[in-house]
Amino acid sequence: MKSLRLFVLCFSVFIFSDENQFLVDTDYSPFTGGSVIPSLHQGIQRAEDALIEGPNDLKKQASRRWGRFIELVAFWEPFNALGSVTQHEVFGHGYRIRSLGKSVAEVNGYKINPPFPYGGSGGATYFGIDTETSVSNLLAIDIAGIEAENVMADLLRLRFLQSQSIDGRISSLYTQSEQALFWYSVVTSLSNIGVDTIDEPSGNDIESYIYWMNKTYPDNQLSVGDIQWRSLFNLLDPFTWYGYYAWFKYILYGTPAKPPMIPIGKYRYLPGIKTALTPFGIEYYLMNSLSWEDKGAIFYLRGGKHATTYGGVGARIPHLFSSGRFSLGCSFDVWYQPLFENAPSIDFIYTDGYAHNNPFLNERHIGGAVSLISTFAFDAQGISSLYLEGGIKSKGYLQGYDLRGAPILRGGLMFTY
Repeated sequence: MKSLRLFVLCFSVFIFSDENQFLVDTDYSPFTGGSVIPSLHQGIQRAEDALIEGPNDLKKQASRRWGRFIELVAFWEPFNALGSVTQHEVFGHGYRIRSLGKSVAEVNGYKINPPFPYGGSGGATYFGIDTETSVSNLLAIDIAGIEAENVMADLLRLRFLQSQSIDGRISSLYTQSEQALFWYSVVTSLSNIGVDTIDEPSGNDIESYIYWMNKTYPDNQLSVGDIQWRSLFNLLDPFTWYGYYAWFKYILYGTPAKPPMIPIGKYRYLPGIKTALTPFGIEYYLMNSLSWEDKGAIFYLRGGKHATTYGGVGARIPHLFSSGRFSLGCSFDVWYQPLFENAPSIDFIYTDGYAHNNPFLNERHIGGAVSLISTFAFDAQGISSLYLEGGIKSKGYLQGYDLRGAPILRGGLMFTY
C-alpha cells in the first residue's frame, strides 16, 4: 500500500546555511518544501553577507540604505514570492494530489508565473481527478496550497525562535506564507463584489472550497465574506508585524530584528491567533511560541464549528533533550473531528446533490499523530548533523500529513554555519 511506503532520505550540502534542514519524505510534503526553500534562501543570504560585508558606519549611509531597499524590491521580494508560490503549488496542491494516489488524482502540470515586478506572479496546478472519489478529497486539494504555506510559516517561526532574530531579507517569505489565507480571501472578495453565492466551481481555491463545502453541507452555507472576515484573525500573529519591522530595519541598518517576547523565568513566550481551512470547516488556532537558550517550540490549541464542533491540541518541539552530539525532540497532535470521509462522491453531488446535511458527516472520532525528532552531529562543533523523524499517524486531517493512517518518516541533513 502507498501509505506504507518508507520515506526516502535526502542528503544535501549547502555550506553557508545557519542551522538549516534539507529534508525529503514520501510524496514531497509541505515539510520538504518548508525546510528546503528557506534553507536555500538563507544559504544565499549567508553568501551575500560574506561577500558584501562593510563597516557598521557605512551601513547607515543613505546610499547604502537605498541600495538595500533596491536589493529587497528587485531580488529578495521576488525570490520570496517565488518560494511561496512554489510551496503553494508543488508542495501544497501537488503534495495532496500525490498523496491521494494516481487512482484518485494525478498532476498534469504546474504553472509558476514570474514574480512581481518581473511578471504577473501567482501560479496554478493542473490535475485530473476521479469523479467517483469522495468530495472530501477535492476539498483537501482545494485548501492544500494555503495549508502548505502555513506549514512553512510554522517552520520559519521555529527558526526565528531558535535564533531570536528575523532578517529582513527572509521576513516576507514568512509574512506571505502566514497571511496566505488573508490575502487570498481579500483578492477573492474583490473579484466577487455583489455576488451572494458561488454557483460554479472555479480555479480559485477559495471559490472552489466554498462551492463544494456548500454542496456537501447544504444546511450550513459559507460565503466569501465569511472566510474574509474570519481570516482577519491571522493579523493577530505578532511575528507577522515583527516581520514587517525587520524589513524596514534591514533597509535602515542592514541588521536583523530581535523579536520581543514575554519573559517567564529562563523562557520567552508569545501568543498568537490563526485561522485555517479544513475539509470540514473553518478552524481557529491559539498559537503559543516558546523560546529558551537557542531552542524553540510551538504549542497550539485548535477548534471550530461548522455542521458540528471539532478541535485538537498539538506541539512541535525539535530540541527537547540533548547529550553530547545527540538531540531528541518530538511532535504530536490529538484531535476530535468529523468523519469527513463520509462525504458523497463528486459525481453524486453533480447529479443528485444534497437536500440536507448527511447525518453521517456529523459523526466524529478521536485521532492523533506522534513522532520523535532526532539529530546526530557529525562533528564536535555541530556544523553538520543527521536528521531523522519517525512516528505514526491515524486516519484524519492534519496540516501537511496524509489523510489516511500512515507511518511518519522523514530525514536528511542539517547544517549550521
